[in-house]
Amino acid sequence: VSQPFQTTLSLNDSIIKINYNVEYPIRELNASGRNFYIFKKKIVTYNALNEATEYYLPDDNYILNDADIFVQEGIAYLYSIVKNTINDKSRIAVFPFLMERNEFLKPSLDVHDHYNPWKIKVFDVDNDNNPEVVVGVNKSTRYFENEENRIFVFNTEKDYFYAKWFGSKIGNPVIDFKVSQKSNQLVILEQPKAQKKNIVVSYKWNGFGFDHDKILYEMDEGSDLKLQFHLSDFTFESGF
Repeated sequence: VSQPFQTTLSLNDSIIKINYNVEYPIRELNASGRNFYIFKKKIVTYNALNEATEYYLPDDNYILNDADIFVQEGIAYLYSIVKNTINDKSRIAVFPFLMERNEFLKPSLDVHDHYNPWKIKVFDVDNDNNPEVVVGVNKSTRYFENEENRIFVFNTEKDYFYAKWFGSKIGNPVIDFKVSQKSNQLVILEQPKAQKKNIVVSYKWNGFGFDHDKILYEMDEGSDLKLQFHLSDFTFESGF
């Protein structure tokens, strides 16, 4: 009876042991009052009557690694990173959801897997009310042959995206990043080679790229560094 609910019961020395598997979403997103739950293999959303709509990735070889969302003309666009578990390469994918009809539309998958994206954020970089997507990638560039974490920015047009700014280098080596639409800042966790401490730096768009704004914080090195950055609000100066 319990198996369909991913729960099994076992009896050992008159003790009943409950074994259950709970899958937690990797992201919880909200758009126009509707929640979207991003799991490894599926996207789940609920309507006002709490009825679930599920979308499973059409290719079993792919999993979802990250996602962000924006709504335009009644369609929620989930800009996502999907990873091919066979060759371990990642791509950008877009999953449109028609809000009125409570229906997922045909997705789009980027053909370029050499970008190797690892994080994606919707961010209106130039404040023109048409958001871009900021993507953390790990690759070499024309002038820098080493594969490193870099920041790329793509223009969006509904479920299409195209290059806006490909930064070979934005400052020190990149560990992680956040975006703040409120203060129009790109906030990056960097690793200066000449210092023992890592620094959190804010950048602002200048029309052609990003200008260094200010150093917001210093962080001690450690295995949980990205977790510290993820959980930090940086409310002191950045307006986060």
